[in-house]
Amino acid sequence: MTDVLDRLAEVGDELFRRVGDVLAGGGLPPDGSLGELLRRVGALPDEVLEHALRLDVDGLRAAALELRGVAGRFGELPGRLEADIGRSAWEGGGAEAFGIVWDALAAHIGEEGEPATITGRIAATAAYLDALAAWAAGFRYELAEAIARVATSAEAVTVLTARGEPGSDGTEVAVAAGRIARRVLQTAADALAAADELRGRWAGRLAELEYQPPRVPSGPAVISGVTRVNL
Repeated sequence: MTDVLDRLAEVGDELFRRVGDVLAGGGLPPDGSLGELLRRVGALPDEVLEHALRLDVDGLRAAALELRGVAGRFGELPGRLEADIGRSAWEGGGAEAFGIVWDALAAHIGEEGEPATITGRIAATAAYLDALAAWAAGFRYELAEAIARVATSAEAVTVLTARGEPGSDGTEVAVAAGRIARRVLQTAADALAAADELRGRWAGRLAELEYQPPRVPSGPAVISGVTRVNL
């Protein structure tokens, strides 16, 4: 689905490429703030825009919806198998051993509201994808707002109308390009900080969940018992 960033992408791409050319030709402004942002973000404004355009918000939401369906199907499994076992009339040591294993497996599968289960982990992953989609949508919106602001600024006019080779018009163009870059890269830096916070908040709920098999009695005492199965 097209959003405001898609509609402003062409304007932003032209301006940001020119900003990159100016900075490459004339160097960074002397105050050092832009250099710090470049180190934090690790990209120039046109690269930030390219990355944001690849963020698939609708795809993330669709994946979250699909995972919720998977969680629902997993959550139904313990009850369905329990009903089948109840109809089998299986008795004896083998049935008891199977019951121990099945109870542990059913607890591991769990239900959607139980976080430390397979079903709970799948549901949590779906919720994380929704949160990630909200982050991506927010980043795209903030970047579109930044484009709208810088594209109509005096700095944009200075950068886009500079004549000759990038940086040849001297300090004025370099300063204008630096201001545009700072506005865009600050938006990207804020988005990266939000992404780190999001990842840290969800890390515990998405950790790998190992199955712990139960201790099942074995040996002659188990296998010598009477076993009856009605199929």
